[in-house]
Amino acid sequence: MFVNSVLDNLSDVDILVVSPDKIQNNVRNKIYYKGNKGAVIFLENYIPLDYDYSDLSSFISKSQFYRFLRFLIGEEYFRGYSEAYIGDLDIYYPSQINTEVPYLFEREESITKENKLSFNNILRTDVNECVTYRLGGLHYICVDEYYNLFGNIIVNIQNNKNAFMKLIEKARNHIPENEYLRNEHLLFAMLIDDDNINSMKHLLNKNKRELYGMHLAPLRNKNNSIDSRGLFGKILDEKDQQKILIDLIKFLIRHRMYNYMCQYEMLRLYYYMFSLFIR
Repeated sequence: MFVNSVLDNLSDVDILVVSPDKIQNNVRNKIYYKGNKGAVIFLENYIPLDYDYSDLSSFISKSQFYRFLRFLIGEEYFRGYSEAYIGDLDIYYPSQINTEVPYLFEREESITKENKLSFNNILRTDVNECVTYRLGGLHYICVDEYYNLFGNIIVNIQNNKNAFMKLIEKARNHIPENEYLRNEHLLFAMLIDDDNINSMKHLLNKNKRELYGMHLAPLRNKNNSIDSRGLFGKILDEKDQQKILIDLIKFLIRHRMYNYMCQYEMLRLYYYMFSLFIR
């Protein structure tokens, strides 16, 4: 869904699909990019490290270890590109609703230029606006500037398990002992030094986080209420929500994703759609 929605709705964008395992043919065959100017590049059996999870299994969960690898992709795979956006597979990207508002790459580029940084993200805070030492999973980078600043750090982590261990230790030192260590904690530790946390909080959080699409995660947990903020990261009026949700149904039919249309999360979404139309 993620790949096809990007191909459908973002023009002139190439997509790098990275997997630590072999990408099955049935997955490849579901990606439809005929007629799109963007290319889809498959990078399979890719582990950007000279060691494996067994060396770190006592210190970080397997799922968070593998999720962090997206932030350690080698510079060579971004060569020739000016910018890149490390996205989230459970986001559906619809067509742009308000063309007067800059969309994804245009907006992210303008924010990084304004902030004079090589990346844009969100610095997560708690209910009291205190720093949680965790960034978001959606990560925009200006390729050359980013790797000029952080390339050596990334290469060192790739080649040296002790460097990864030190990163885990740094992250652990900033969160409660019983808190689950996430890949976004490690990203924070890799990019932000202790002496500039407050300035980075100001820069990264002065512009509200933008999902640019619909986040499917809230639909999976029956304890989560479904609303505009949970799905889209902001308050949209009911007509805009209806338009996106109708487009999603058309998208799923067009790409023959019939099995997904019967899954639990979609059944919850149908109920939410129905409630929007009868209000």
